[in-house]
Order: sequence, then C-alpha cells, then structure tokens
Amino acid sequence: MAIIRAEDRKVIDVIATGNGAHMASFTPDDRSIWVANIGTVTFTEITVDLENEEFAIGRELNLLDEPKWIENFEGVAGGGGAAVGENVPAPVCHTYTADGAYAYLTLGPGAGGLVVVDILSEVPGIVKAFSRDEVKANCGLALSQDGSKMYASWGDPGDPDNPPAQSGAWYVFDTSDHSLIKTSNETRGIDAHGARITPRGPWLWQVNRGSDNGIVINTRTDHIVHELKDIGSSPDILDFSPDGKYAFITLRGPSPQSGAAHVATGETPGFSVINTANRKKVKVIQPAPIEDRESSDFHGIKVRSLY
Repeated sequence: MAIIRAEDRKVIDVIATGNGAHMASFTPDDRSIWVANIGTVTFTEITVDLENEEFAIGRELNLLDEPKWIENFEGVAGGGGAAVGENVPAPVCHTYTADGAYAYLTLGPGAGGLVVVDILSEVPGIVKAFSRDEVKANCGLALSQDGSKMYASWGDPGDPDNPPAQSGAWYVFDTSDHSLIKTSNETRGIDAHGARITPRGPWLWQVNRGSDNGIVINTRTDHIVHELKDIGSSPDILDFSPDGKYAFITLRGPSPQSGAAHVATGETPGFSVINTANRKKVKVIQPAPIEDRESSDFHGIKVRSLY
C-alpha cells in the first residue's frame, strides 16, 4: 500500500500488507487504515500518526484461521487465496459502521459472501458471517447517512454470449445487530457493482457495469425510485462532490486490467460527471493524450475537499 501526501504528491511510505492488496481505507477516527488482501486472504491494519507522518503494520485477521465460518464457504475458479495455494472467498472491499467498531467485508473475487469483523478488539475477529447462498456481495458497500443500515451489492457477469436480462442483487443490514433485513434481486441491469450514499438526501446510487446504467434507492423506504441512464460505458465505482451536487463515476477502458473482461470492457476510459439534481450526464473526462486511452482502465475513485 502506497501512502502519498496529497499536498505535494510525495510518496511517504510503501507498506507490504499482503499479495493482492485491493482496498485500503481510513477508519472513521483516522487512527487506522485497514487493507483487504485478496491473495493472502488477510485483513490488515495500518496504524496511523498523521501529525508525524508515521505508518506501521498493526493487527491482522487471517480469514483462513477462522474455521467456524471458512469451512462452510466455497471458492470459485480463479478466486482468492492464490498466494497461499487456496481457492477460497477472500476479502475484497470494506466499509465501517459509524462508530468504527465493525467493518463489513465482502468476499470474492466472484465467490460472494460477507463477514462482519470486530476491529476494536485486541484480536480482531469475525462476529457474523453470511455465505454465498445468503449474501452474494462482492463489491459495493455503503453506510446510510444515519448509520443504521449497511448496503451491499452483488453483480453476476453471466455468459458473455448470452447475458441474462437481469443480473445482480442488493442487500440491507441492520447495523445494530448485523442482521440481514432485506434482499432484492431488482437491479434493472447486469453486474451491479459500485454503490455510494449521496451527501444530500437519503439516496443510494448503484451502478450496473454490464448494462451501462444504474439505480437510485431511497434508504428510508429501501425501494428503487429512479433508473440512471446514459451514465457512460461500463460504469464501475462512484463518489460524490462534498456538496452532493455532482456524482463522479469511473468508466472502464477497452483493455480492462481486472474483473470479467467481457463485462468490465468499456469504450471511453475515464469518468462521467453527473448532475445529481436532474441525474443527467454533464461531461465525460478522459485521459490525455489521446493515445493513452487504449491502455487506460479507470477503476476506483474518491473525492476529497481542500477546505
């Protein structure tokens, strides 16, 4: 994991957390960074001292050491654990509860499943686990504005020659006891992937990578209220401006570096800018010079404020 000072773009440190490091994010109190490592099937903490710019390996959860749940989970061909000679569901993406006590961690790639990890204990451990049969989450996670619900998404790329008309699911959890309170197979598209809560209003945006569209869910009622159209080719991950006026959605390129190629393959690598008031596309930003576009593949995105 590379740590870069944003002000001057200087690399402060590069820390080896494990093969297949996929996602890294700060806890709500900014005291730790947790990293999901697909290859080693581990969830690793980086302790943080921002004032002195010091970062170090802290605690770690090895999911293979949790027999109470791992024996009931199934991997898929080409799935996680390549670095340890295993083919098991591995940690992919995570989001924290509002109090920073737990991390919801999706499993994959492709396998599906979700675990809830106690990250405040001296020894982090799994407190709740959902198998692939219960929750096929493998990417998008989002916490409701009031912190009472966690949302997860699942996308199935399907057969490249005959993709299903509908493919994917989304799930709602009660963060007070980590119970699953809703499952919906209505995604209005193929390969549901990135999901994010808007800063303004109770809206969850979720994009479908395989069908170039998305949905907006009212998190108070947990019903779809709008379908996002004309948002770009192969939309993947999204974030919002701090004032909530714009959404920024990454678009995969013609030479995807990860994911199921037939689904992740896009035509215009870069990101779309969407006006959240009318949910219309404002612009598509692409890399320059133009000859770089063939090899570009935009995946994650995060918006930060300078003020």
